[in-house]
Amino acid sequence: MDVLAVIGATGRLLLGVLAVIAPLLIWQWTIVLARSYRGRPGPAGLTVAASVMVGIAALAALIPGSILTWDAIAARGGFWELSLREFLSVSVGIARQAIPALQATLQFDDQRRNFQAWLAAAFALWLVRMVLGLVAGPPRGVRRFLLAELVCFVVGVFATIYAGPLLLWSINRLNFWIFLVLILLIQDCRYDEPPLILRLAARPIRMFHQHHALPSALS
Repeated sequence: MDVLAVIGATGRLLLGVLAVIAPLLIWQWTIVLARSYRGRPGPAGLTVAASVMVGIAALAALIPGSILTWDAIAARGGFWELSLREFLSVSVGIARQAIPALQATLQFDDQRRNFQAWLAAAFALWLVRMVLGLVAGPPRGVRRFLLAELVCFVVGVFATIYAGPLLLWSINRLNFWIFLVLILLIQDCRYDEPPLILRLAARPIRMFHQHHALPSALS
């Protein structure tokens, strides 16, 4: 009975971890799958940078500064002391409200035009990437190139909107252990090529391509 309880607890833990990291894995898989449509020429990372900038702007427009203090993040009873289910519910709410909040901020509460300047820089980066990609010649046609760029951009925006609350919640759950995790990830990125996260994210894509290449190899 104890063994079954341990197995059940382990299964719930793994499902919880999968639920937490799933949006970030989807982001990575989207970039990997779209690579053949977006092409190699030009700085493809500009699309990622632009989407992250838009996501940060949306979070800044929605999340008040009062829940970004250290007490709200790390202290017992703070805003980010949430269970897994509560965190996922809050994250869904933030994802649904972030873009409308950004639109409202641009329309009614951006007298200094800080948000406008930030977003202009983001879309300028994306425009540079699009122009360079089109000039170089998309490998599978212009329509597929534009669609792949749009999908990568939109997924990147919402992944960033999710990653912000995830970071704050992780600090609350792990407290100072989060710094150890960050150090391990930095060391992995420095000395492993590609990093562990990218290897894990790319494995399902590689298995997918191998599975679909099998019939042609047998023929």
